[in-house]
Amino acid sequence: MPIESADLKIFFVSLTPPQLTFFFKFIILETESFINILFRPKRILNKPSELPMYESTYRIDLKETSESFYFLPLAPYPDALLYLTSMAHEYTLPSYYVERFNTDVYMIHYTLNGSGQFVYNGISYPLEAGTLVFAYLGVHNILFPTDDRFEYCAIHVNGAQIQALYNHATEAGKKIVMPFPQENILSCFGKLKESLSPSMDFFSISKELNLLLTDILQSSLRKTNTLSPLMHEVYKLIVNNTTSVTEIARKLNYSPVYLEKRFKKESGSTIQNHIIRHKLEQAEHLLLTTSLPVSDIAKRIGYANTVGLVHLFRKHHDCTPLEFRKEWPKKKSTHIFSNPKGDKPLT
Repeated sequence: MPIESADLKIFFVSLTPPQLTFFFKFIILETESFINILFRPKRILNKPSELPMYESTYRIDLKETSESFYFLPLAPYPDALLYLTSMAHEYTLPSYYVERFNTDVYMIHYTLNGSGQFVYNGISYPLEAGTLVFAYLGVHNILFPTDDRFEYCAIHVNGAQIQALYNHATEAGKKIVMPFPQENILSCFGKLKESLSPSMDFFSISKELNLLLTDILQSSLRKTNTLSPLMHEVYKLIVNNTTSVTEIARKLNYSPVYLEKRFKKESGSTIQNHIIRHKLEQAEHLLLTTSLPVSDIAKRIGYANTVGLVHLFRKHHDCTPLEFRKEWPKKKSTHIFSNPKGDKPLT
């Protein structure tokens, strides 16, 4: 797109002194990048080369109604508390797939319609309408839809304040995935979108992000307080590879029947479901991130041989572990998270 002198004149007149200083720094150091951001199109579709990701694998297959806004991943001022690096409102196709790690940015992701899966540091989280994810993308993560109606908003944030806010929101076992009011995220997204212009007010944007993050902090606190200390102890034992309900009950000095009943009442699922889920998550992570033989993976997650692991993958992914490793992410997920509160035992 050719740059007209009239466009540049209007741009310079609209700049404040700090923004002029910022401009001249970039015109010297990052000329090409600055021109890209200044005159970028407001709709960028199926152009993964323009994503601000550093070590990633992705297939950005979107419907035509999607909107994406990408920025330089740099702060306009050295002490900026919060600043926007990118945002998007996207309608995905079933083949959409993003895998990232070592990406120094924080993601606020909100599912508007349909369902998807977010795998974060080896743990899988189901995404459904009304679900918000708050995650640091420097950790290995994967995002993909599990139906053909997956629609979401995403806001990527950085700045001097974001790490402390994130640490507080996720400390002491608080979840990175939580229910969240749709009107709050859409209001923030709309205001941020209205602010996009060559003379954007970075401090107004920081204020909007701060309000949104305050809401997220409140939601994380509400969610954390819903589980009792006993349930946290059960989860801790599952994560530490305690592989049977009887063994968990013995370690906590409860009868298996009482413990299962109480766990089902508080979590909506069974202990056995969570044990199976944890095994599956561990196996998926090791298959996708290591070259370990299937026999070694089976032993790591508590199976004496590969028979149990093969049965697990045939039941929940309709394939063997090796086929899962080879075909990922071509196959659509049939993970048990698609029915996280189902009463049917998983074996």
